[in-house]
Amino acid sequence: MLFHEVLDDSLSVIRKNHEAQKMASDRKDFAATVDKAIGFFVRLRGVLETFAYLKKSGLMSSMDRRHINELLATVENIEGQVKEGYLQGSEVNELKLRLQLVEGMGGNLWHVAALEIKQLISSLKIMLELSPEQSGLGRIIRELESHIQSPPKNEKAARSLVARLEEAKEVVGNRGFDEEIERFLQRIMTGRATLADLSHKVDHWVAENGFRSRIKLSL
Repeated sequence: MLFHEVLDDSLSVIRKNHEAQKMASDRKDFAATVDKAIGFFVRLRGVLETFAYLKKSGLMSSMDRRHINELLATVENIEGQVKEGYLQGSEVNELKLRLQLVEGMGGNLWHVAALEIKQLISSLKIMLELSPEQSGLGRIIRELESHIQSPPKNEKAARSLVARLEEAKEVVGNRGFDEEIERFLQRIMTGRATLADLSHKVDHWVAENGFRSRIKLSL
């Protein structure tokens, strides 16, 4: 059984017990503790769904299975206690800490995707500089920039990011960008380009895209 399926089963059990306990006035403290646990369960499910989608999309690698197993043990402990009619606050705190650990691991795994995003943003900014009439590029750049530091917060945002990345790659690919051409354009924009940077390949690209009259080299 997949982890998210175990999580769903546990959440279902806890919610059923939670509703029953709320009816008894003498169990309000227990019900309040269970309520906190449910909040963390829902948040955890959202995080895992988001990371699973990002992994499927090739933007994130797998997490350390050891941490997932430890998280699973905490989830099962909470489910077992709730079935018995009690829940220790320490278990809920443990769930919170393990949730934060998973979120932190996701941030650590995001650095590879962040490098790809930064590269695409760099290419798009050059294209916008050369063709300011392409106002749609600004929208793509802004959305990509919002995900440089950390992964999307939910699956909806993850799906939107993947769509923007695909759009950006298509735009850049249609322009024929590669590392050599981008390096030349970066040097042009910073005033460091020389004739030595103007290879046959770069010159052909500049001409093909109609930029010969816009790009200038100077002493």
